[in-house]
Amino acid sequence: VATEAFRVASNSEEIFSEIREKFGINFHIISGKAEAKLTFLGVQNAFKKLGINENFSIIDIGGASSEIGEDRNFMSFKFGIITFFEKFKTLDLMQENAKIYTKDAREFLNSLKNKFIVLTSGVPTTIAALRLGLNYENYDPKKVSGYELKNDDLAWFMDELLKMDDKSADVAVGRSRKYPLIAGTLLLKELLGEQNAKFIVIDDGLREGVGTAYLQGKFQEIITNF
Repeated sequence: VATEAFRVASNSEEIFSEIREKFGINFHIISGKAEAKLTFLGVQNAFKKLGINENFSIIDIGGASSEIGEDRNFMSFKFGIITFFEKFKTLDLMQENAKIYTKDAREFLNSLKNKFIVLTSGVPTTIAALRLGLNYENYDPKKVSGYELKNDDLAWFMDELLKMDDKSADVAVGRSRKYPLIAGTLLLKELLGEQNAKFIVIDDGLREGVGTAYLQGKFQEIITNF
């Protein structure tokens, strides 16, 4: 499946035709809501394995879009860590604009009022990993899934990244990921600022959700109807 970068790109079909010809792989460009639903399914399985059977909301801050929702109520928002970082570049400008960019998403999240908010995608999983003493090379999804993220983890993570030179950051969080991760942390901080829920980090997401939907025979229905 292909997500927001391909939803907005003008040459998506050209790229996919070439991939089809060379590798025999068919891509589906899915809507933001379908992406959120599939991500929810992936998270749901992992969440149940933790023995938590409560209702939950998800936040998935991607590279070019962010998906938020619960069960059948999903929305996709046109901001992501890469697009946000590339637009503003400097820490000062990102700090000034994070609240503005997340306004609609924050209001939607506030309306859901779930006891748990599950955080998936690269920003929260990297924060959890660094808190657990892991780096990019020895990252362990089994250790990361189930981590309860606290508000002060966000400030701690930003401070840690800002203290690192680029070479150290490449080892700790992956090559050239330092500044996009800072951008994503600022966005996440704004989204979570008014929440009283427990924040649980889950490594599983869209990929696992696609597999789940496919095995349940729901994939075509989801990408058609959402």
